[in-house]
Amino acid sequence: MLPTLTESASGYPDRHGCHTPIVRQTVEHTHTAVLPDDPKERRRLALTSRECPEGLSAWVQRRCLRSPQLLPRRHQTDRWRARTTNPAGVHYETPEGAYSGIQAWRSREHWLTYVVPTAIALMPEKRAGRVSEDLLRRYLLVRSGYAHAATGRGAIVRPDTLASVLDCTTRQVQNAQRVARDMGLEVVIQKGRMLTWAERMRARRSGSHQRGLATEVAFTSPSHLGKTAVEHVDVFTPPKRSKTSQKSHLKLLSPSAASGDTKDAAPPRASTRRVPAARRAGTRLGEDLRKLLPWLRTERPGRLGPPLARFATAATPWSAQDVAIALADLATRRGHAGQLTADHINTRPAVVLAGLLRELDPEADHPTAAAFHDQDPTPCNRPDCDHGWLTLEGHRGHTTVAPCPTCPPGVRTLHDQDDEAEF
Repeated sequence: MLPTLTESASGYPDRHGCHTPIVRQTVEHTHTAVLPDDPKERRRLALTSRECPEGLSAWVQRRCLRSPQLLPRRHQTDRWRARTTNPAGVHYETPEGAYSGIQAWRSREHWLTYVVPTAIALMPEKRAGRVSEDLLRRYLLVRSGYAHAATGRGAIVRPDTLASVLDCTTRQVQNAQRVARDMGLEVVIQKGRMLTWAERMRARRSGSHQRGLATEVAFTSPSHLGKTAVEHVDVFTPPKRSKTSQKSHLKLLSPSAASGDTKDAAPPRASTRRVPAARRAGTRLGEDLRKLLPWLRTERPGRLGPPLARFATAATPWSAQDVAIALADLATRRGHAGQLTADHINTRPAVVLAGLLRELDPEADHPTAAAFHDQDPTPCNRPDCDHGWLTLEGHRGHTTVAPCPTCPPGVRTLHDQDDEAEF
């Protein structure tokens, strides 16, 4: 007969040599961890454990964002490693240049809030069939708590320690870290290894039973995300402050929100005023004229645009050659010998050009105009006109000579070509 649940086919001999059947009762042993109700006791357990105590994993995960010190440490002395001069165990400093080219995170909260969701959304094929999105997010939340808060570097923790916090297997933790590294969120700085015999003896002498070094990683923003992982500041109504609340609602804003400093001010608005077409045409004409007249080469074309605008937009547009010919003719009519040079100018060249162009008419003084080449021009009948020139009373009794607006330019040319001196 086959054995039943309460009886075995064979037994074991007692002290009298009799065989006593083995009785197997269907008693289920259920072990349920009791979570301490006292928050101080929970905190004490978390701060003194090498692995996350059973039943505290969910509690530690919820609080590790604000209190990363609650995460378990394999070596308790590493919690105060920065404060001790001779920590127990074997520790190696990161070699120089190991973090070169790896961008530090803005903050842990910013990285978890914006960078991680963006990378997961843009690269779903990296984790497909390997790890769930929920486990990957919880893995990055917990492991980033071991990194330096300001840079996201120097995260050193064993996979089995992470598995105790995430309440999963070590294999699942290893799958999550492979996906994070494939996405570019996690970068390996130094691979973990077992200690040599000499290193283990040195650790024993310091009172540590350390056997190996965990992998050191850094968390960063993948470069291929570009400007996609941009933070967004949520607009919301601040909560009503009570008498017992001492925290300002301003602390709830995104870590990248403006702080009110001068550096946070918006950049000045780019000018939307368009430059008039006439001035743009004059600037182009001034750029060509600088190549013909050496005394204008030290001036910017933009300053030459306003005085040249009416010549560039005339009924017969002027070219740089036309302006140069007209200026040479004007110098001849004024009786100036030689060419104007920069040594003769005591002010800006644009001011000199504007003064010369005031005496030219865009239509009548154009070099291609018929009046410009007329060999027998007829002067006007104005009594104050002398061969196309008007004598005007200037400031403080000074007289100035200006071209007559009604006479053709050929009249002034014939007058200036007269070799007889005016005595």
